Amino acid sequence: MNNTAPFRSMDMARARNAAFLRHPIEILDSESDTRHLMLGGVSLRKKASPVSLKEATAAPPSAAEPWKVSNIPIVPADMPLEPTALLIEGISPSGIASRICEFMKFNSISCDYHGNIARVDCKTICGLKFVVQLWRKIKEQQCGTKQSTPNSCSDMETATILEVQRRRGCCIVMRSVRKSLYHAVLKNAMANSIMAGDGSRKKRSICLPNLPRSFPHSTDARIDTTPHCLDLLASGRHDCNRFGLEMLLVLVDSDLVGSTKAEEVAQALAFGIGELGSKIRKTFLSIIALASPKSKEAADGCDVEDVSLLDCSLSIDEEKQLLRLLSAKVLSSCLDIIMEKEQDYLCNEANMLDLYSNFWSKTASFLLLQMDECAKRQHEAALAAKCFRILESLHPGSMIPWTDSMVVSKAIKAHKLGLQQHLFLEQESGKLLQTLKVMKSVTKQSL
Repeated sequence: MNNTAPFRSMDMARARNAAFLRHPIEILDSESDTRHLMLGGVSLRKKASPVSLKEATAAPPSAAEPWKVSNIPIVPADMPLEPTALLIEGISPSGIASRICEFMKFNSISCDYHGNIARVDCKTICGLKFVVQLWRKIKEQQCGTKQSTPNSCSDMETATILEVQRRRGCCIVMRSVRKSLYHAVLKNAMANSIMAGDGSRKKRSICLPNLPRSFPHSTDARIDTTPHCLDLLASGRHDCNRFGLEMLLVLVDSDLVGSTKAEEVAQALAFGIGELGSKIRKTFLSIIALASPKSKEAADGCDVEDVSLLDCSLSIDEEKQLLRLLSAKVLSSCLDIIMEKEQDYLCNEANMLDLYSNFWSKTASFLLLQMDECAKRQHEAALAAKCFRILESLHPGSMIPWTDSMVVSKAIKAHKLGLQQHLFLEQESGKLLQTLKVMKSVTKQSL
């Protein structure tokens, strides 16, 4: 996603009725003392509570505020807003920003905050990208005279508009995220949960709903797609590599392909067993090298500087980001399958992972890089911490070259960032640090 791109509606290319596009989305007070929130034609009712403005705008406690809004731009008169834009009254901009930050952290949404333009670039672990923008709207009924100017209106005479725009990903998932975000901002559910003092209870009030699995598992015979997956992984093209990793991610999902097939592919990648293991390892390492930020590989047979001339939906940097994320997902899923068979695995010394082999050495370097760049790659860093935790659990005390010199310091760095912005990163890095601490104490006692 281009962070410099203006926040604009995708419908601006068409000449549409401006009055329809700029139709205000108001929160109305009715006789039954309720508020109506219009979300794309859907009405949600919110009971009005007799709390003061100070209580309503109180920000929930957090380790740090990653988004400090310094300037909220006035919505341009000639720019059509999204139909789902929300007009918020009675909550200060700082309170809105604080609630948005808490929502993003709790749902482990990676964010790039821009306080000077009141904008957040967001990315979920499933590949959804969207932008959250705050606008300032002047109340015409209070300062709508011809002599008045925007600068002459006080904060009490303005309202805040919250606009969410999808940039890439599933529109159904985007609708779910937008609805949950609006609910969290209006209800302040995170603040109520934190003030209750129950840190272990899952805060379901703002948690994104789980979508149903698209393809439930069945026992019917399936076509073996492993050869097609290997062909895509060995193609050398960014888009084909991405499709190959997505197919490989399906092949290691026991809910989609069955436990037998998932274990076969996971063991082939982890242990390098047979011809399949050698092929899948070779192609996987080539993709890791291709996804490196320093890689100068060409895309689609063209030089890197000429890629802008291609009719591509994703840039080279975006393709590499997806390759890194999918690679980390594949490794995590494979190690999860092996961890489920932990007892059988630990009893058979012939199946022990060779952590000093060429494959695992390069894979560990890839995972360490993701943890080192946790500020830019929060999802990848969390998955990398999970992989190191499973490897340390399977091989207690055998990862000394990794843990003592590199992993511990990077895990501490990732944990500090996770405390502020990313719950998944906080949990996985914390589990990794706890595992390393326990394993070290067990090793010392055994000696």
